[in-house]
Amino acid sequence: MNPVECIEFRSSNTNNALLGHADFFVPKMGLEIHNCSVLRSSKTGHRFLNFPSRKLEEEWVPLIRFRNKQHDALFQKHALEAVDRWCEENQQEKEEEPGLPF
Repeated sequence: MNPVECIEFRSSNTNNALLGHADFFVPKMGLEIHNCSVLRSSKTGHRFLNFPSRKLEEEWVPLIRFRNKQHDALFQKHALEAVDRWCEENQQEKEEEPGLPF
């Protein structure tokens, strides 16, 4: 069992750092996390996640976060691997379906 599963990934068609948004499921906890931003650093090329956030006054504040940086790093690793698996599996399905224009 994978520690983090990607339920869905919605690719972004912009040319900026935003690659898309993903929804995750953490089976061990029975927890779903929706609308995480998947980004790529323009400086390093490193991919990372931002948890859902909302604007309070003049700044964006995450709705959830890990207190422990190691836990955050481990979740990031597993979540990005889950996005890769989801994209791989769904790309294969698209290639097998006849008549799709993409």
